[in-house]
Amino acid sequence: MANHINGTGYNTALRELGGEKETVFSEQHRFRYVDQEERWRQEYRQHQAVENQLAAVKKLTYDPVDYASLVIRTPWKDQPFTDFSYLVADAQDQVEKSYFFRVIKRIAIIVALFVVLVIGANAIVLWITGVLGAAVAASLYFIVNDKRSALEKATAEAQFEVERLENEEKKMNEQAKLVHEQSEDARVSEIEKLLDGDLSAVILRLDNVLPKIGFPFPIDIDIEFYNNIPLARVWLPNRDVIPRNICELLPSGRLKYTEKELRDINKQYLELCTAILIQIMLVIYAHIPSFDRGYIYGVSKEELQNNCLINITLERESLTAACQAANVLAAAQALDTQFECDTNLKLSPIEAVRPAEWVDVERKDIRGINIKIFK
Repeated sequence: MANHINGTGYNTALRELGGEKETVFSEQHRFRYVDQEERWRQEYRQHQAVENQLAAVKKLTYDPVDYASLVIRTPWKDQPFTDFSYLVADAQDQVEKSYFFRVIKRIAIIVALFVVLVIGANAIVLWITGVLGAAVAASLYFIVNDKRSALEKATAEAQFEVERLENEEKKMNEQAKLVHEQSEDARVSEIEKLLDGDLSAVILRLDNVLPKIGFPFPIDIDIEFYNNIPLARVWLPNRDVIPRNICELLPSGRLKYTEKELRDINKQYLELCTAILIQIMLVIYAHIPSFDRGYIYGVSKEELQNNCLINITLERESLTAACQAANVLAAAQALDTQFECDTNLKLSPIEAVRPAEWVDVERKDIRGINIKIFK
């Protein structure tokens, strides 16, 4: 059959086929656009997450550990002892159950023989009934004696087991008490060493707490100690941790990138580096009660000279006021912070700080530790 041609000059079947292709193409285009929108949203969320992580570093809090309460020993509390007396009753019940049917059966036989003896008229029946009754009665007597002996034995064995379990539980309680006392002795001793400024205890505590700061990038710290005065050298992150653009998610679902001004990037990096140094010292002071004065400086990784960019001298009494400042730079002003910038707020190399208290100290008398903070 010949295909009909409509007034537009197109074959109807071909036009319908073309319409289906256009529909498929439209659906594919829509799915690709939806998929692209999801990628934009993920990219926006990732960009915002980076900015939020960097902003979180600038939130300064000083929460010193209350060692005065921690030095108080936790008293041992005896656990309630188990009542094992039920084992005696269980053992007696087992014996009673094992002899129950044997006793009942013999009693039933004796009753039946007694009935036969009462109603029987034949002498032979009476004689046989009497003999059987005597035999069953004797058997019952022996069964009752066996039961009594079994009860006494079972009771004695259960009582022995009760005493064994009670003694074992007492020993376990005494052992747990001893472990608790030893643990308390070690814990209190460690805290007392920290309060006294014992260097080994200080190094161990810093090695435990500093890696838990949780910066969004890896940080290396070299800390030196002498006479309860710390000097920390921090390897600062590269400038490229600062996003170069501001990302916005438009109502249409598309992304809009606005390039940051160089001055804004440098300011954000300055604030970040200052916050890193202050955060580290806040953790050190919060966990080491023997430190009242410390020094810290940040070293750039971007140049081979390992230039110092920021120096901070921290007194314990100034930390609370610094944490209450409006922003990181205001907190740095509240502390003894030194840095130099050009007109675009780019940090310039300065001389690394050295404790004035270490002027005549020999190098061999200074202890040190390296701590790595990972993401």
